[in-house]
Amino acid sequence: MLQMTVLMVSLSTLRLSFRWTAPLQVGVLLIGLWCVRTNLPPDAHPSRFIHFILLPGIIVLLVLLLASFVQEWLARIAFWAGHELAEERDIERRQREQTEGQLKILARAIGSIVHDLGNPMTVVQMGADMLAMQFESPDIAAIKEAGQMLAALRLSLIEQTRVLEGKRIPVDLRPESLRAIADAGARFQNRRYTYGRTISVDGEDVTLFADRLKLTTVFMNLIGNALKYSDGNVRVVWRVDGDVIVAGILDQGTAGKGITEAQACKLFVAFGRLQAHTQVEGTGLGLVSARKIVEAHGGEAFIEGHQDGVAAASPFSTAERRYVSLLEPGFVTGFVMALPIHASGKQTQDEGLEPENALGV
Repeated sequence: MLQMTVLMVSLSTLRLSFRWTAPLQVGVLLIGLWCVRTNLPPDAHPSRFIHFILLPGIIVLLVLLLASFVQEWLARIAFWAGHELAEERDIERRQREQTEGQLKILARAIGSIVHDLGNPMTVVQMGADMLAMQFESPDIAAIKEAGQMLAALRLSLIEQTRVLEGKRIPVDLRPESLRAIADAGARFQNRRYTYGRTISVDGEDVTLFADRLKLTTVFMNLIGNALKYSDGNVRVVWRVDGDVIVAGILDQGTAGKGITEAQACKLFVAFGRLQAHTQVEGTGLGLVSARKIVEAHGGEAFIEGHQDGVAAASPFSTAERRYVSLLEPGFVTGFVMALPIHASGKQTQDEGLEPENALGV
């Protein structure tokens, strides 16, 4: 009986298919029972054979067959689960590749249109400048400022198409006034969102190595987001923190509630928009473009706020490094960038732009 049990257990370790395990185990049991029965003394009582040999053998067989069946059943479930997961990943990969291909085509089309707008826009700006030199009129000044805003929006669109195409963003680092850049970013805003609200730019002017045009679009995008997704005033502040300048756009949230920590983790990614913001116009690319430009400067873009969106909750920051906090009383969310004061290396200016005339900053 012991030898038969050992042999049956040994067979179960081979992990054969159940359709092969069952007949082999039954065969071993029958052969074992036949051997035991033929070696019993002639005067042995049949009940002893049944109770001590046959029934234990059948129990061992059933246990081993059940274990083999369960093992094969679990293996099949794991296989099909893995197969379905692999199929889902393959479908997602194909859809992602298809979407990326379509986005690149769209980006090239948008980029072509945006670049073609450069020449007529330059003519409009030059015409407005010539009129401004000959006549002093509020209407001419408004036309000139509108042309500058269109040029800024064009540049912002160019950077967003770069994000769609997955291209790096080159920067031309030169000594620039941070206040002049921040003022331009605040000036080139849609009056639909600035009506009845205040955009304050506070801080002593500092000079840093930056790409003036591209950093202006960063301030435009961040200030624009603060205006579109909050209902109070907006404040632009900066502090020098060691070898970096920490600049932030602070807002008062909507009804006093700002972005939570969970929501902040969903931003600064392509098409990353919050569910509460889907009714507001936007592409979800502005923040990605801003982050790419800041990173091209050797800096970091992040969000400061309160964990539950209200001032009473604990503060949080999505920054990888520890920087001085810019949050102030009355403001619950801050879109912040940490920019190195000194240039870490000069990169070439983007082709096709007019560095001196693109913006009046």
